[in-house]
Amino acid sequence: MDSRNDYGVYLSAVEGSQTVRIGLRRRRQQDSTSIKQQALNIALIVALMSSVHGLQIQAGGSSFAARMYQQAILEYALINKDIQMTYTSMSSSRGTCRLMGYSDNCDTEKDRQQPTSLSWSGSDSLLTQSHYARTPDLHMYPAIAGAVAVVFNLPGWRSQAEELYLTPAIVARIFRADISNWAHPEIAELNPKLHAAGILPNASIRVVARADKSGTTFVFKKSLSKFDDEFSSHIGTSSQPSWPGVDVMFRPKGFPLVSYVLDTPYTISYIVASAAREWSLPMVTIRQPDGTTMAPSGTNVQVAMVELWLGLGSNALGSNQASDTTTNGGFGDAGARGVLAWPFTGFSYLVIRTNTTQYEAGENCETRRAVVKFWRWFYTSTAVSDIANDEVMSPLPSLAAELVLQQLEQDVACEAEPAFKGVSKST
Repeated sequence: MDSRNDYGVYLSAVEGSQTVRIGLRRRRQQDSTSIKQQALNIALIVALMSSVHGLQIQAGGSSFAARMYQQAILEYALINKDIQMTYTSMSSSRGTCRLMGYSDNCDTEKDRQQPTSLSWSGSDSLLTQSHYARTPDLHMYPAIAGAVAVVFNLPGWRSQAEELYLTPAIVARIFRADISNWAHPEIAELNPKLHAAGILPNASIRVVARADKSGTTFVFKKSLSKFDDEFSSHIGTSSQPSWPGVDVMFRPKGFPLVSYVLDTPYTISYIVASAAREWSLPMVTIRQPDGTTMAPSGTNVQVAMVELWLGLGSNALGSNQASDTTTNGGFGDAGARGVLAWPFTGFSYLVIRTNTTQYEAGENCETRRAVVKFWRWFYTSTAVSDIANDEVMSPLPSLAAELVLQQLEQDVACEAEPAFKGVSKST
C-alpha cells in the first residue's frame, strides 16, 4: 500500500513482509523544515525497527552533504526495495579511512564511530598522494555542489528587519583577524541602518570554527582564499582546525557549534547552508562589488557550480591523482567569483574503491553494481534535483552527469572485469 499526506511525506509498505519505507518527496517552500525533519527522523526509526531485507549497503563520510545523501537514499528506497542503504555523517576523513581499511588507516583510539566498513563515502576534502600510495584503487568523482553560510549573533539584530551585509573579502579578513570589531568602519559603511541603530557596537568579533577535521572547513577556507591573498598565505586551505594567529573558539560539528553561536553574543561562524536554515541561524547577506546582494540559494549555488565545473579541466570526470595542485589542476576547487554565484560553494565527491578484490569481507560484485546503480539514479533523477534545491545544493548538469557516469561504470571492476559487463544498468 502507498499513502501520501499533505506535506509530501510518502509511506510505503509491503504487505506480509513487515517491511516499511518512509521517505520525503521534497516540495519547495510550502513545507516547514520541522515537518521534513520529523519525517526524516520517523524514517530512520522505522528503518531501525523494521525487519532487514535485501542487500545491505553502508555509506558515510562528509557532513557537508550528509543531509542531501540521506534524503536521496530515502527517496531511492521508494523505487528500489531490494536495497537497504544507509549514510552516516562522520567527516570526510573518517569516511575515507574506512574505505581504505579501518584498522590500519583510522585513528581507532579516537574514532570509534560505527560503521567501520563502507561501500562508498562522501568527501569534500582532497585525497593526498599518501591516500593513493596506500590504496591505489581509490577514486573520486564530482557528485554535487553545496553552499556554506556565514552565520552570526548580533543582539538586537532581529528587531531591525535589516540584513547584515558583508563582502567576501571582508568575511575573509574577519576570519584571519584583520577585522576584529563589529564597529569596524568597513562593516559600518555596508550597514548604515544597523550602525545607526547601535546593532554594530564597539565589541570584539568572536570567531567560532569546527573543532574537527572537516570538509566544510576546507570548502570555506578554499573559498576565502580566493578573495584575500593574505588569508591564502597565512591561514591556507587545510581541512584541519588550524587558524594561525586567530583567537578561535572551537566547537564540534552540529548542535554544539549551533548552540554556542545562538547563545553567545557577537559570534560569527560558518555552517552548511541547509543546517543554518533548519536551526534558524541568522545568515550574512553577501554584497558583490557591483552592488548585487544575495543569500545562499539553490539558484546561485548552481551558477557557482557551473563556474567551478569549468575549472575542473581534465579532472571533471573524476580523479585518482594526488591533490598536489601541480598535477591536480582544478580538482577540489571551491569558491566562485561570479557576481551571480554564491561565493562559498564547493563540491562534495563520491569516493569509491574500484576493485572489489581489495575490499574487506562482505563486499562483492553485487554490492559494487548496486552502488553504481544508485549513483546512476542520483545523477539523473529529477527527485534528486528537487532535494538539492531544498538543501541549497546543485546537481551536476545532465551532460556532465552522464559523462561522469560513463567514467564511473568504466572504472568499477569486479575481479578485474568491468562490473557491468553483460549486466542491465536499469535501477
